[in-house]
Amino acid sequence: MGFIIGQGLGKNGEGRKEPVEAVIVPQGKSLDKVMEMREKNGSRHLLNVAKRQKKKQNQSKLKAAKAYIETKPKINVFDFINSKLAGHKGKIEELVRNTEHTEQKPNNKTLKEATSKDLHIESFKIRETSRQAEKRLEKLQQSLQRHESNRDDRLAARVRKEIAMTEEEIRKLNKNDKHIQKEHLNRKHQRKLSVF
Repeated sequence: MGFIIGQGLGKNGEGRKEPVEAVIVPQGKSLDKVMEMREKNGSRHLLNVAKRQKKKQNQSKLKAAKAYIETKPKINVFDFINSKLAGHKGKIEELVRNTEHTEQKPNNKTLKEATSKDLHIESFKIRETSRQAEKRLEKLQQSLQRHESNRDDRLAARVRKEIAMTEEEIRKLNKNDKHIQKEHLNRKHQRKLSVF
């Protein structure tokens, strides 16, 4: 009465001789998409077809990424130096010092054009950088005490120099934060005046 290989199903054995084949379909595909894949690729196994299609998509993504990298302009060190030194004559130390000062100071024009949200974000960044610099300063002062107690004058002098640079950095950061806070107050007073 049960299934015996090579014999048909049913009481007299006249039914199906092959069992119903279980077909595994790709996960997340609709039946319409599965039927379309079956028609397109014939009687091939559907999971292999789905894997092949996914592999082709990944390959096309990789090709696109490689093409982007190849078209991206390559900048070497010499081009960078030439762009920074273009039209300038003088010592490199002076140019580096000048670029550092211009990057640190906030421009009043940009502060006035910035939104309140941008000002809050910039103020937060400055305060975080200042906190990190203060921690670094504390560690440097501990290091200075260690080197002075060990009578290591050369290292102590280097640490003093780093302390002076860190203190200057903290002073500049606090000054920038004051500029931003001043802009906040100006905006607050303007709002009060416009309401009045």
